[in-house]
Amino acid sequence: MHVFLWLIDKISDILLPGVFAKAKILFLKRPLQSFAITATGTIVLFIGGFIFDTLPYHPIAFLGDDKPLRLTNYLSVKGLRHRVEDYLLAQADILYSDSDDTENHSWSYANILMGLGPDVVASKLKRDHFSFFHRQMRPGKNCWPQFRNTSRIEPCHTGATSWVLAAMASNGVQPSREMWSYLFDQQSLIGWWPLYEDSAIDPQNASTYSTAIALWSIQTGLTKNAIQSDLRDRAQASAQRAKSWLMSNSEGSCAWLEYPDRSVKKEPSVAISGLVVYVLNEMDPRLLESSQEDCITYFTKNKLVITDLEISGEVVEMNDGNDFLDAVKHQKLVWSTLALAKLYPDLSWISKARLRKHIESTLFASPTPESALNYPWQMGEFAFMLKSIY
Repeated sequence: MHVFLWLIDKISDILLPGVFAKAKILFLKRPLQSFAITATGTIVLFIGGFIFDTLPYHPIAFLGDDKPLRLTNYLSVKGLRHRVEDYLLAQADILYSDSDDTENHSWSYANILMGLGPDVVASKLKRDHFSFFHRQMRPGKNCWPQFRNTSRIEPCHTGATSWVLAAMASNGVQPSREMWSYLFDQQSLIGWWPLYEDSAIDPQNASTYSTAIALWSIQTGLTKNAIQSDLRDRAQASAQRAKSWLMSNSEGSCAWLEYPDRSVKKEPSVAISGLVVYVLNEMDPRLLESSQEDCITYFTKNKLVITDLEISGEVVEMNDGNDFLDAVKHQKLVWSTLALAKLYPDLSWISKARLRKHIESTLFASPTPESALNYPWQMGEFAFMLKSIY
């Protein structure tokens, strides 16, 4: 190897001075021609580099491989999905037994159901899911808190409630009329939801996360015919108000703040933005049609790893004056990938290649990305993401 490098070095010492000397003479005699040759060569090198850099990621239509994942990674993801599925099934059994720890049982169980998908749930997780969620509800309410069995009574939580409703609707379990009505009642008149119940008076509590996840659950209920017929008009009106609020509160193309009406604003949230893009595309793929390229740029500008989380840490003031902390953890890689997967079908050939390259470089940054996930809810969302690209 050292001899080879020495040889290259010596050849360069002999040839390069002569080449530069000839180029200088040619430039002095024929400057326009020299400039044209140099510019053409630069363009050819640029195009060639671009082609060789992205060509391996282009989808091959006749192989039926028009997904955000390359064929070379299919086996890896297949094995990954089996490992995650086995983990989720085991965790579902533990949660269903209703142990007395303080984890967010209902929310985690909903994450697991969504991650497994209706086919696996129907064949491998034959349980009375409605009864499980019903006994996890807050006493006297038709909703779910984030945590259970804590030292104080937790208020109902829009995130937990919406995940439960979406999980039931997706798996052929119809939520009761009272469960849906509770969610509709918590929405503000202009379309947003707060994170906690009975806190929609103060517009500073307008939560992008809560609005997006509530919209997702309602849209799922409508699509799966899991909302009672006499509530469908109300559900559709609620979804339209939520969509309008989300569309009017973006921070440019494809970026959203967690709490857009706070006096002190933070940077847009990658995870929340991914969730919003995913949900809006679920509702209508045309909503963000003009912003697709901006979305790709936004979600691919940074390489993420599976452990990247976001927490707003904002305080939510209830109508009765009590305060609760927004401690919801959001997985950046999961939701940005879900957003990209939703955008993928309508992208140009080159944009699809860019997106596939980004997903490969992030998802396969470590040999076993699921080993870095510590909780069932994380693995449930991760499994839901894997389904979107496989």
